[in-house]
Amino acid sequence: DLKLQFLYLIELRVRRPRRQVSFAFRRAEPPERLVMAPFPLRGYQARIVEEVQEKTAIVLLPTGAGKTAIASEVIARTLRKTLDHGSKKILFLAPKCILIEQQAKAIREWLHVSPGLGTSMHVGEFGGGKALPPSFHVLVSTPEAFRRKQMSEPGVLGWHRFCLVVFDEVHGSLKESPYRKLALGLKTFHSRVAAEAGGAGRVDVAETVQVLGMTASLSYGVTDKAVQASVAQLTRELRIAHIATASTEEMARDGYAATRKETEVVEDTLRFQLGASDAGSAGRESSLKEAVVLSRKGFSTPGVVPVSERKPHLMLATFLQRSRQSPSACTPFATGLLRTTDQIQKECRNLDPTFEPLFPGKTKRLGDWGTKAHKLMVKFSKRGGARLFELLEHFCEAIRLLIIGWEEDDAACMALKYLEMFGIHDGSGKVGNVLPPSIAAVFQREVVSHSPSTAKFDSLREVLLGKARERAQSGSMSKGRDSPALRVVVFVEQRVSTHVLAHFINQDPRLRAAGFEATWIYAVGSPATPRFSLTRSEEREHLAAFRCGSRVNVLVATAAAEEGMDVPAANLTISFDAAHTPVAHTQRRGRARQADSSNVVLSQRADRPAELLEDMVATVQQKIVANFNPASTEADEALEREKQLIRERNAVGVLPDVAALDAGGKGVGVLGSLNTFAMKTKGGLEEAYRQNNAGEWCCVLRYTTCLRDVSGEGAAVGRKEAKRLAGSVMVARLREVILGGRLLPARPCPCALAPARTRGPAEKQTFPHGPLA
Repeated sequence: DLKLQFLYLIELRVRRPRRQVSFAFRRAEPPERLVMAPFPLRGYQARIVEEVQEKTAIVLLPTGAGKTAIASEVIARTLRKTLDHGSKKILFLAPKCILIEQQAKAIREWLHVSPGLGTSMHVGEFGGGKALPPSFHVLVSTPEAFRRKQMSEPGVLGWHRFCLVVFDEVHGSLKESPYRKLALGLKTFHSRVAAEAGGAGRVDVAETVQVLGMTASLSYGVTDKAVQASVAQLTRELRIAHIATASTEEMARDGYAATRKETEVVEDTLRFQLGASDAGSAGRESSLKEAVVLSRKGFSTPGVVPVSERKPHLMLATFLQRSRQSPSACTPFATGLLRTTDQIQKECRNLDPTFEPLFPGKTKRLGDWGTKAHKLMVKFSKRGGARLFELLEHFCEAIRLLIIGWEEDDAACMALKYLEMFGIHDGSGKVGNVLPPSIAAVFQREVVSHSPSTAKFDSLREVLLGKARERAQSGSMSKGRDSPALRVVVFVEQRVSTHVLAHFINQDPRLRAAGFEATWIYAVGSPATPRFSLTRSEEREHLAAFRCGSRVNVLVATAAAEEGMDVPAANLTISFDAAHTPVAHTQRRGRARQADSSNVVLSQRADRPAELLEDMVATVQQKIVANFNPASTEADEALEREKQLIRERNAVGVLPDVAALDAGGKGVGVLGSLNTFAMKTKGGLEEAYRQNNAGEWCCVLRYTTCLRDVSGEGAAVGRKEAKRLAGSVMVARLREVILGGRLLPARPCPCALAPARTRGPAEKQTFPHGPLA
């Protein structure tokens, strides 16, 4: 059976309390009896497929409405055409590593049962630790992995090799991210194709790349003006000619049942409530202004920095300045935490006279304190005294949580719960035995006596217990049929918070008695703390345990799980930390797709309540889509190109003269001038490295805007010297194209394509001027 091309899997599931028995049967069907796809497309899906075929388009549909199925069918139809007359490939971009395997599996299953394709279609996966496959028909990749490979080896992944590019979660290209850099690079490629053809009207369709974007929300903005600007940027940079969507009525008529309940806001944890507003734009704008005014009046924890004075990039500097002013400048809890940390550092100094206090120190990054303390703990583990440095690490991480949350009660509670994980206290005011007496006394007097409110954690407990009771009652009223078990996704902002909340859920007696067990997930490769991280295999294990649901039924996640993560059994989402944009709120709601799924908000921004975020998607964005006109995009594009040209001409003076570079040979200040130029012109500046056959480092620098895509290459024994040489070439090219008022013809990167000859270790290489293909 496994050798047969067409297999159907039928499962019979028998549900019993706390266990699930499955029986699987396989049956092969002849090809002629197969339908067009793994499952028939709904009416609105089939209509959208016809609308977007051979167009640069965006598909705007709610989460769970079948955007991946639409993209898979478009890919299948495109492959049938390309197999007849060419060998061009298809690129599917997924925003996160966690989605590569999921999306590749969905596309692979669709293609394998599509007429004329079958199992001969190879769907490759690239990124997240997976190497570029030697051959493929469809490549599913992260933007970052594809971008770096394209820069270092443009002959392998040049745009001329693709006929279709699918941007999953296309709203990601609105931010300064690899998504946007790829979008600008693709746009520049089309401009060059048009220029070489002698005008846009003479461009062969086969030479262009079709773009298909998919999203549930077009903008991060929360005002009409911001949404319009976002949509204009998105459609301009991706050259979008059509936006396809479906109304709620059409989707319901075609069988899509969005039976999610309305968002529930737990008011106890909110700073204040917005007043009722009119349904129109004027009412919404007035409520937003009212929220902003109220937030500026300081509706927050007493003693913290006022909301209007908070600048995220000065978060650490602001806290250090407050802590140095006087003990009363910070909140009592923050002051107590600092005094306890100071006592720990005194004990460390007694143990090791050479120890220099970490806090406050001269650090410029929040994570430095904990990292240094962890290294000292490892160092002293071999000769005794490691316990003191371990305590220092825990308190440094608690201070970091407090600073990130601007000393608010919620942040203070998270910091205290973090310390509770390591037995420093038991949550009821009793200090743990892990603290030496001198430190325990300070901790009890300065921290425990000023313990913050735990209302937010209490609300989480009550929501979980309440939803479990609702499920049990609905099951008893459904004529003997078991109600689906509760499967919860809790969203937080900080990676370390996933560990804290999972520990809270797993250790709380009432939640344990109710059968709750939690695990966590966040971006692989980004440690939460020096001692907490997540590997790729652990990520798969945690997701598999949650999807199975036999033991783990709560997943605590950061934004890594917001976009696209497929957990069909999830039926409750909880925003423990606030969603800041319509995109985040929409994606969080979309993780729960079961019938009668719920979305609960435990925290929301005063100026961005859940009601406003939902209204942005349901009303404002749909109105903009209905009035979308590609002609206006062309006018916006011309204006943006004109503005960019002015920015570059005004900033070109910061670039050193080519003659000075050639005469000096050192290229002094080249890289600094490039960074300044990129900042002034709002351009993207990237670098990529590879080693050639001679063992030298090849560096490629790339500057990208809506106007041009220019690169510089250099090779040398060391990476630093290779980058300096690449910078010199880049400066020369930028001056030539800007001062000359033209774009140079594209050509491949010699670093990537030309075989390297053997040279001595002191010999260096530069390349002729000309932008990267």
